[in-house]
Amino acid sequence: MQKIFFTIKLLAALMAFWALSFSINSFAQTEALPDKVTIYTATGATTAVLPLLGAIRQGWPQVSLEVIEWKNLDDLRGLVLAGKGDIWVGHLETLALAANRGAPVSILAITAWKKFYFISSPLPLEPGAAPRHPKDLMELSQYLQKEKFSLSAAPRNSPAAGVVASLKALGGPAFELSALPPQQVLLELASGKIKAALLPEPMVTVALTKKDDLKVIANLEEEYAKHTGGPKRLPHAGIAVNSRFNEKYPQLVSLLLSDMLKASEELLDMTPEQIVLLLPESTRDNLGTVNLQNSLARDIILTLPAWQVKDEIESFLCVSAPELCQDGKLIATFPKDFVLSEE
Repeated sequence: MQKIFFTIKLLAALMAFWALSFSINSFAQTEALPDKVTIYTATGATTAVLPLLGAIRQGWPQVSLEVIEWKNLDDLRGLVLAGKGDIWVGHLETLALAANRGAPVSILAITAWKKFYFISSPLPLEPGAAPRHPKDLMELSQYLQKEKFSLSAAPRNSPAAGVVASLKALGGPAFELSALPPQQVLLELASGKIKAALLPEPMVTVALTKKDDLKVIANLEEEYAKHTGGPKRLPHAGIAVNSRFNEKYPQLVSLLLSDMLKASEELLDMTPEQIVLLLPESTRDNLGTVNLQNSLARDIILTLPAWQVKDEIESFLCVSAPELCQDGKLIATFPKDFVLSEE
């Protein structure tokens, strides 16, 4: 009986190997490969880019790569509008705003979900009492409103602004945001010039290391979920492909998605030290290896095909880019393949 079972397992393994070999050979025979693949990403990208880096480590795309860093969200939007590049790692609302103007962009996967945190120093919340940290987001909101202080937020053009506005509309805590460059927020937090801020990871971890009395008060995505009843996540960013690249190399794009999904699962079994080593040296130098490791305690690694979370994408766009919506529904004129289908 054991021998029969072993024979069946061996036969199954051989069939799986044959199927994989056939798939690879079929891919090689039916679709020519490009000479080069150009990827645009950002220095500060961490969990958003990790699945793509994992796919590359597995051998995708079997041709030379050119990796270029975009400077800011306006730069990214310009690149996408011009159709420069084959793969983009970027913010969802930036990609959507470009798509609404006719950019050849298709969302392949969402890879960044839980990014923004409210942090604060001890505040003089009661007259005559010693400063202390706000016990929750509502207390922080009430203090800032009473003192007529805005809440510093980075980066500029952040999708968090739309989520914060929606929180207020839903009866949650209200904030007046003051959008500033990331380095300015970090410097002013460290010097004590500003007492509270809304930042994404890994900037949160960097800020906490610069001033001992800073504390995380709440997570933006969790707070939003309290008022909507939705999942404690938002599809902030992900991997998009140039639609023309997808039309010419659909199997290569399909292989990228499957490799990213596999890489994402493998990342869950790795230590923070191992994960951070996958990031570019420029990212590690800019943000600090230890900071990046510690940020993973608050930043989740999750890769989902865009088609699988299409409803979440559309809901998020109505919050982060309300000009694309009317009465809570998208009115944008996206290309039909803006969210790539399962096929």
